[in-house]
Amino acid sequence: MNCDMCGQESKLVHITIENSILNVCNSCSQYGSRIKTKIVNKQIDEIPETLTIFSEDFGSKIRQARESKGLKQKELASKLAIKESLLHNIESGKHKPYDGLTKKIESFLNIKLTEKMKEGKISSEKSSKLTIGDLIKKS
Repeated sequence: MNCDMCGQESKLVHITIENSILNVCNSCSQYGSRIKTKIVNKQIDEIPETLTIFSEDFGSKIRQARESKGLKQKELASKLAIKESLLHNIESGKHKPYDGLTKKIESFLNIKLTEKMKEGKISSEKSSKLTIGDLIKKS
């Protein structure tokens, strides 16, 4: 099988990168977190899917919490070890913070920006039987 990242044909491992599950070679596995899967006939059998969803007003939540602590953007950016321009873009809703920064912001400001949602289980066997034509017929 071929690696989803580099295309090399080799034995694959399953990793997650930003809520996506990829089948990658050992050298590409360093770019994500390995997940344990139950393999049945070389197919993934029911991997639970969890999505992290930002609240719609995450930027204003950050701004309000920062202001309530009496901090300017420059001060908060310094405490979070990021550029002030990045914090400005996050507060204005132009950018979503990456996972590590989200945790830092939530911890420092004592707020909740994300919500984890489980979409049930994905079975590769079931999903491979669904075609685009099936989706069009359901519309």
